Amino acid sequence: MSGLVNAPEPLAIKVGQEVLDKGGNAFDAAVAAVFVQGVANPMQCGIGGTGLFQLHHGPTQETLLLDCSCTMGSARLPGVDNHQYGYQSIMIPGVVKGLWDVFRRFGSGKISWAELIEPAEVLASTGFVVEKYLASQWAHITCPLSEDASSFSRPRRLGERLIQEDYGSSLRRVARSGADDFYSGTMSNDISLDMEENGGILVWDDLQQYTTADVAPIHGSYRGFEVCAGVSGSFNSAQVLAMLQILEGFDLRSMDVNDPEYMDILVQAMRAGFTDYLPLRGDPPFTVALHMLAKLTSPDRSQFWQERITSGLRAKVDSTNYQGSSQVSSQGSSQGSKASVAGFGATHLCVADNKGSVVSWTHGIGGLCGSGVITPGLGFLYNNYASRFNWTPGHWDSVARGKRGGEGVPLLLFENGKPYMAIGGVGGERAITAVLQVIVNVVDHKMPLAEAIAAPRLHMERNGEVCLEPGLPEASVEGLQSLGYCVNNIDRMSDVIAIMI
Repeated sequence: MSGLVNAPEPLAIKVGQEVLDKGGNAFDAAVAAVFVQGVANPMQCGIGGTGLFQLHHGPTQETLLLDCSCTMGSARLPGVDNHQYGYQSIMIPGVVKGLWDVFRRFGSGKISWAELIEPAEVLASTGFVVEKYLASQWAHITCPLSEDASSFSRPRRLGERLIQEDYGSSLRRVARSGADDFYSGTMSNDISLDMEENGGILVWDDLQQYTTADVAPIHGSYRGFEVCAGVSGSFNSAQVLAMLQILEGFDLRSMDVNDPEYMDILVQAMRAGFTDYLPLRGDPPFTVALHMLAKLTSPDRSQFWQERITSGLRAKVDSTNYQGSSQVSSQGSSQGSKASVAGFGATHLCVADNKGSVVSWTHGIGGLCGSGVITPGLGFLYNNYASRFNWTPGHWDSVARGKRGGEGVPLLLFENGKPYMAIGGVGGERAITAVLQVIVNVVDHKMPLAEAIAAPRLHMERNGEVCLEPGLPEASVEGLQSLGYCVNNIDRMSDVIAIMI
């Protein structure tokens, strides 16, 4: 068996598996599949977006988070107040540079860069049949679209063919030059001129100076499994690790997953995690979060929260001072009880090969259709991650040149030093608690992975409100209400992708 590939997009899985079968490694397969995801799922991801790439390189045993998330540009304009959509919401895209760095540093050398991009380029140029997940997205588009992005305003029916000729042309340019054309060549000229003419917040120098960042992994453990997490300005898988370490102090295995007491423990661990980590959101690559991480993932901090939960003390989550973080939270619930995976602005990919290498990669463009902007002739949507920051000065998540933005909670689990699970999810803040619960379902309750992912979930980040997915017994809901929680029913809160070895 050459390896495993899992993603929400079947076309990406097919291409990734073909690369593995040709002798490519997990990183070759991930690069090819991510490019295909951008074409097959263009309203949620693509080369105008961001990425967080948690990896383990089997031959060298190196583990790290490659941060290719979007970076804030330098051309902040006075008097501009629309950062939700349009040119003022666009941060410097990082995913092309991330893909290029992964290929150069970790690729097998058996398959060329151009060969890895070719399936995506052909798919864009010749088109593909629209499947249900993509057809459903047109009903959820709310952002205004630029003139060149107007093709996305016409809904495509199930079974219709979607052709993206301009996107295919852009991929051919990237295939010829690596990341150079995008960041310092003719494509960067096209991008920067469009931004300048329309009041964007990034300039040509920003593109030329963009770099990915190697982030040292944050290690912890849960029930004997090593958990490998990372932190960037865009998101924080270390928060999942911290919540797992709090839960390790409770005998979850002996409890029924539908018991209100069990659910209360989960809720309190979630609340503790958001209490600790919300003020850190939007800070790296600056200093506050990096200095505090050792404390927040320490045994002493876990014990502090375990004692509070056992004694009945409740953590207070106050997000009022963190405007950008609050926006991230609210985007996941903007459709109320009808929230759906169709509204997410990101996707995920997990890959493992038979040489011990594993990949967990989240990438996206922000909201559905991102900024709603396409540069004429380029064919891909830009991100809108500037909307996730606080545009009022003086806060930890305030806008500053060089801050990174995006999303993702990619995680790796190891058993006896060997890769055991790669996991990640999309859905804003709810991806954090969704990934947490899938790990608990597998490790504590011995659920098969598919069952662990499909099980109904709950979510808590704000005071007093617990979000619940369908499928929980009425007695469980009533039990939570009797504990003083306000319950909000949500159709679907997050999409989790994982593989187990």
